[in-house]
Amino acid sequence: YDFRYRYEARGREEDGLEYNQNVLFVKDYVGAGGTVSIPEGTVYVDDNAFRDNAAITKLVLPEGLLRLFDDAFSGCVNLTDVTFPSSLKSLGARVFQYCGRDLATPFYFDLPDDMANVVKSQGGAHTFQDCNAILRVRRDTATARMLSDCNYSVTFPGEEDFRYRYEPVNGEYKLYLWNYVGSATAVTIPSVYGIGSTNYYNTAFRDNKAITKAVLPDGVVEVRDSAFYNCTLLTDVNFPSSLRVLKNHAFEKCGSASSARYYYVLPGGITEMTTGTGAGWDSFNDCAAVFVAPEGSSTCKLLSNGIYVHYHSLANAQAHADPHDPRTSADQDYRG
Repeated sequence: YDFRYRYEARGREEDGLEYNQNVLFVKDYVGAGGTVSIPEGTVYVDDNAFRDNAAITKLVLPEGLLRLFDDAFSGCVNLTDVTFPSSLKSLGARVFQYCGRDLATPFYFDLPDDMANVVKSQGGAHTFQDCNAILRVRRDTATARMLSDCNYSVTFPGEEDFRYRYEPVNGEYKLYLWNYVGSATAVTIPSVYGIGSTNYYNTAFRDNKAITKAVLPDGVVEVRDSAFYNCTLLTDVNFPSSLRVLKNHAFEKCGSASSARYYYVLPGGITEMTTGTGAGWDSFNDCAAVFVAPEGSSTCKLLSNGIYVHYHSLANAQAHADPHDPRTSADQDYRG
């Protein structure tokens, strides 16, 4: 008795229905709130059905539900727990606007694998506008890629310290780490193609004053603009052999607060590194690391272009107290 229904000829082909097929709508909710379980058989929840209901704290959506229309749960400011069915395909504009807005404790919306659409971040019609939920999905799912297309970042189960987005690269979706929100001093980054976002002021580890060690996983190809910018205690970085691209300010000012000598051992296959621009855009600008790169490699040539002192072996680098004079008769280490 807490629900008001209607059958309406509003079926949509993108939901797997016949055009204008009769479907069962929840049109309105008149219950007391708390935990609300929408009855089975419901196919759509209509515009504004639960809008501004501050009494709802938990919502269970039934299997078979296909779509939530505009503003269905907008203004449900205490709604932080939603069970999403695997059948769900589409979310309209502002469906979860303001949900959990004033609550400080993090909460997650665990979305199904095969959603087809949420309203994009255009014209203020965001599906999750001013909602504090963290969108959690499984890796390599249609939902994860679709949310990325719609300008939402996501996290994955067991990886809640990281925010990700999939982006098209040469016709394929590649996974990028957009943001780190943890507090660890030593961070092992999960498997990704790239590190950093396209937003200069909201990217990966920028301005992180806690991190001292970063392990970049095998498979990382690109470190974007300012991904580790101003991580002043970051002196220990594992650079994988897969790394090819270092963008503007990627490691600028890293380790600058450290008084001890430290080393960045770079792989030989780097093909793009921002160096020598004259505008302070170098990948390692104001980074006090001692660089090591294989002799004759493309990495060595790029370091030379940037006038970075570098050695050809870690042992030789460690044998010299003065990083500004690495030359020896036994080894052709040099500065550019």
